[in-house]
Amino acid sequence: MCKQRPDTVYTVASLLDHMDWMPPFMINEEFHWLQKRMCPEKGRCFWRSFSEEVHSAPLVWLKPTRVEDTGDRVAMYWSTWMAPMNKDTVRFQLANRSWGAPVAPQSLLASLATGVKIVAFPVLQSLLQWRVKDRKGIQGHASKMEAFYESQKDEYDAFRESFLHARSTLIDCVPIQNRKQVWIDVGGGTGRNLEFLTPETIRAYFSKVYIVDVSPSLLEVAKARVEKAGLKDIVECVFCDFTNAQAVKDKLPASGTVDLITFSYSLSMIPNKTAALEQASVLLKPKGQGVMGIADFWFGGGRRAALGKGDRDGVTNVLTRIYCHATRLWFKQDGVILLREDMLDPVRSKFDFDGVPTEKFRRRVPLLPFLRPWHGVQMATTK
Repeated sequence: MCKQRPDTVYTVASLLDHMDWMPPFMINEEFHWLQKRMCPEKGRCFWRSFSEEVHSAPLVWLKPTRVEDTGDRVAMYWSTWMAPMNKDTVRFQLANRSWGAPVAPQSLLASLATGVKIVAFPVLQSLLQWRVKDRKGIQGHASKMEAFYESQKDEYDAFRESFLHARSTLIDCVPIQNRKQVWIDVGGGTGRNLEFLTPETIRAYFSKVYIVDVSPSLLEVAKARVEKAGLKDIVECVFCDFTNAQAVKDKLPASGTVDLITFSYSLSMIPNKTAALEQASVLLKPKGQGVMGIADFWFGGGRRAALGKGDRDGVTNVLTRIYCHATRLWFKQDGVILLREDMLDPVRSKFDFDGVPTEKFRRRVPLLPFLRPWHGVQMATTK
C-alpha cells in the first residue's frame, strides 16, 4: 500500500499480529516503507501480539507503550502495543548484504584448504606466533590472532560467510537513531559487518565508525574495503587490544561518548571477556543512550532458555549437556570459548540485558554437518 500510494500521508498504522512470525530483517523492511508515509509529527503505529512482552529488537527501539485491550472482541492476543512513528523515531533500513559483488561462500576445495589451516594452527602456533613477533613486533594475544589470520585474510570472508550466521541479524537488531552516531565494532576484522548497512546509511547516520582489531592483516582488508566504498573519511581502522584500558584511551573516543559498540563473533575469542565488557560500559553513553550488541556462538540456548526451561543455559538433559560440552571443546581448540549467560554477570549492573529479546538459532558448521552450535544476538542498553 505504501508503495502504491507514494503521496499519501498516514497518521495511524494498524499492523495487527503478523509481526509475531517475522524475523528482524522483515520487520525492518515493513517499517522502512511505512516510515516513508507516516506523518512526521503525529505518526504512530498499533499492533497486537501473542507475546506478553515486545518480542523483537526493532520493535523495542520504537519505545512502545502497552495499551489496555479489555473488551477486545478477538480475545486471543496476550498484549496490545502503541508506538510513535514520527521524525524522532529510529530509522528502519532495508537489508543490505554487500557493497559490491556478493560475498560468495567458498568452494568445497577452498573450504578444505582453509579448514586444514585452521586445524593445523594449534600444532604450528608456537612457530607462527614467534614469526609474527619477530617481523611485526606484536606481543601477547594479538600475536596469536595475527599468526592465526595472517594466512587466511584473503579467504576470511568467503569461508565465514557460511559460518558466522548471526552477523546480519546483529545489524538488523541495531537501532539507527535519527542523528549522527559513533560506532565501535570490536574485533571487526575485515569490515564485513559494515556491509550489512549501505554506504549511504552509514554516511547519513554515523559521524564516525571505528573498526577495532588485533590483526593487522584483517585490518588491511578492511581498509581496502572502506576506501573502495568511499567511506575513508568516516570509517577508521584501529589496531588496538580492546581489553587494554590505556590503549583504548589513546586510540578510541572519550569515555561516555559512544552510541553503539558491537562484538560480532569476537567476544568468544577475547580471553578477558569481563575486561572487554567493562571497557564497553565505560565508552558507551550512560542511562540508556548507549547500546551494546553481541553476535556469537553460545553454549546451549535457544527456545528452551527463552522459555525458562532447563538450566540457565537452556540445557534440559544429560545427553544435550554432553553434546554442548563436546561442541565447546571443538571450538576451544581454536581459541573460541562459547558464550554462557554467567559471562554477562559482572556487568549486569551496568547493562540492561532483559530489555531487548535475544535472537538464537542453530546452524551447521562447514565440513562438519553433525556440528550445529547455537548462534545468538544479545542486545543491551546502558543503565
